[in-house]
Amino acid sequence: LDVVSLCSSIADVIDNPTDPLAWIGSLTPLTLAIIPILKKMPKTGKLFLLGSIAICALPPFNGFISEFIIYASMFMGLECDNFFIVLTLLFGIAILALVGSTAIICFTKLFSAIFLGSPRSEISQNINSDTEKTMLFPMSILGIFIILLGIFPILLFNHITPDMIVKITNS
Repeated sequence: LDVVSLCSSIADVIDNPTDPLAWIGSLTPLTLAIIPILKKMPKTGKLFLLGSIAICALPPFNGFISEFIIYASMFMGLECDNFFIVLTLLFGIAILALVGSTAIICFTKLFSAIFLGSPRSEISQNINSDTEKTMLFPMSILGIFIILLGIFPILLFNHITPDMIVKITNS
């Protein structure tokens, strides 16, 4: 479901086919006179931000729920008597925390460079409207699922049966 960021990126590239990377803004602090792309494409920007926050596993979105389950299972595994398993789990917890913090830094930079920076090309300066509705609709559906599964994860967990878990672990 964190595909919303990818979908909005693809939508922007489709809207600007001549030079896909030329529309990315630069991070210059004193460019208040130039309108950032977020003001020209608010729906796409908000959906991109929603997907980015979900990928970074921040609450209350679906990425947080899945990462919480991983952390909880790793912490429960620390009760094991085997030293090497405990050491591996501690290493895994540290790596997962590092990856999560790196994702936050990456997507903060990405969002600010694309949507908050000053336009670098004529194409980005000439954007007058948001992405087409046919592209916004699928992103909006995925955004709704991101929020719903983050706030109500029980909707998904009620459908997971022990048989499914056995099939996943044995495959």
